[in-house]
Amino acid sequence: MKRLVLLSVGALMLAAIVFAPAAMAQEGQIDITSVTLGTGGTVDVSGTIQCTAGAQYSGEVVVRQTTGNRPFNRGADFFPQAGFPTCTGEPETFNVTVVGGKPFKKGTVLVNAAAQVCDTDSCTIIETPFEEFRLR
Repeated sequence: MKRLVLLSVGALMLAAIVFAPAAMAQEGQIDITSVTLGTGGTVDVSGTIQCTAGAQYSGEVVVRQTTGNRPFNRGADFFPQAGFPTCTGEPETFNVTVVGGKPFKKGTVLVNAAAQVCDTDSCTIIETPFEEFRLR
């Protein structure tokens, strides 16, 4: 069983090496530029997305915060609020207000953003790793 798992992981790594250059050409980049505590325990997230001119995108921002020894509080919101805008090839800003299951509080949050970018032939997912931000 372990051998099968190792072979599967090896095959996935090889596929990533072979196909990554083609996927990178179409993809794009997301950057989270600001995370602040909003009104009523919301979190305001700003960032930029850049993708190949002519492609269309739709994205989501996820915010998580641990609350002591209890499970984390989670919230998410989509950008843009409607439709699938066409990329210009230049960085484009987005702003979302994330509402959690409970109000977010001052302290550390983990934030990530992901987007589906589609051209006429295919779609890819671009994503940031979870980044730590301090709410004040």
